[in-house]
Amino acid sequence: MERERVTPKSYPTNLIDKDWSKRELFFRNNSKAYLDSVHDLQLRDDDVWVVTLPKCGTTWMQELCWLLMNDCNFEAALAQDLELRSPFVEFHFYTHGDDGKVFAPVQDMTSPRLIKSHLPLPLLPAQLWQGRHKVVYVFRNPLDALVSRYYHGVTFGSCYGKTLSQYIEENLATDAALREAIEHAHEFYQLRHEPWLYYTSFELMKKDLRAVVEDLCRFLNKPIEDQPMEQLLKHLSFEEMKNNPTTNHLWELKQITHKDAGKEKHNFVRRGKVNGYKDELPREQIEKANDYMKQCLLEKGITLEELLLPPSAKVSTGLLLLGSCLRLSLLLSPADAQAAHLTKRSYSDQSVHGYMTERTCWWNEVCKEEFQSLFRCKCPQYSYCRSPGRYYNAYCSMTDTGYIWTQPNWDWGS
Repeated sequence: MERERVTPKSYPTNLIDKDWSKRELFFRNNSKAYLDSVHDLQLRDDDVWVVTLPKCGTTWMQELCWLLMNDCNFEAALAQDLELRSPFVEFHFYTHGDDGKVFAPVQDMTSPRLIKSHLPLPLLPAQLWQGRHKVVYVFRNPLDALVSRYYHGVTFGSCYGKTLSQYIEENLATDAALREAIEHAHEFYQLRHEPWLYYTSFELMKKDLRAVVEDLCRFLNKPIEDQPMEQLLKHLSFEEMKNNPTTNHLWELKQITHKDAGKEKHNFVRRGKVNGYKDELPREQIEKANDYMKQCLLEKGITLEELLLPPSAKVSTGLLLLGSCLRLSLLLSPADAQAAHLTKRSYSDQSVHGYMTERTCWWNEVCKEEFQSLFRCKCPQYSYCRSPGRYYNAYCSMTDTGYIWTQPNWDWGS
């Protein structure tokens, strides 16, 4: 599929302050009219969008969100292909062109709609930029995603007859593919504190799926009971997803007209590994890709680990979910401060409660002005509940049994 540089009707200048004239965007040739229609697409207030780069855990997240939005109706989920329950907004255009029916799968759906897209932020419907619709964004290590895209391309015909090494080499001829991936993720990462956006990663979903489910329950305002939770986690497990015909894009494969589609088939849910690319790519290609990524990341002033979210961050911080915020109730004396500086507290140490109280912090809440000269709070790590201070710096997170907290080294006398 030939691609060309495109320019949207407008940019989300209300969300991110940047020189948008330098933002390189590419899409299928002769797609201006279609992209203009996407830009102007009318949304419904209860729409939820799952936005990712290809092969970044999109299907996994779609199935999770659809079940939460539909009261964990597993029977209905197993009875109909995911593509029909949660349409891919670009799919009809990719397969049939702009035939006047490109948005029919989306427009014909009953509410609430769960819509999937791989489009970058500037090419998405402009109404999404107003923050009235919920967006779930999932990122994944670009090398893992690239390997997975190859096997998907083999099945759907575009990569049939080509080796993985050839495909990767083509993508590493320049840094364009990796630069595009990082730019795509970085724009959403910058919005991770917005209450309408939930930002997470494939890696975090693999590490602690239960925590991500709990976060999404709050984000979508769809609480579930203990028993459905266990059933949901089982339904979303790798083995269940791999053996589920409704989540392996069999319906999409039947719509593809490529002459080589289906000649060699790979399961859509194939390996589901973190850093699986290390088993499949030669060292030289990995080093070349990493060099490209380092340069792109350096230009953005961010690391790959930050885009993937640190492993310690159970909550993927796009919406500043409910967490516990630690606040001082008594000022520390100089002696107490010095002792705290010398002692690293453990998770089980309860003495902190002699100095603090706990409260609930809400989306985008900033620490109240009267506390700002006393301490810095984070609730949970990487959240928006922060204020400058010199006496205390702690962060906390939710566990299944209550609150835990950690206290990093801190210069109490600064």
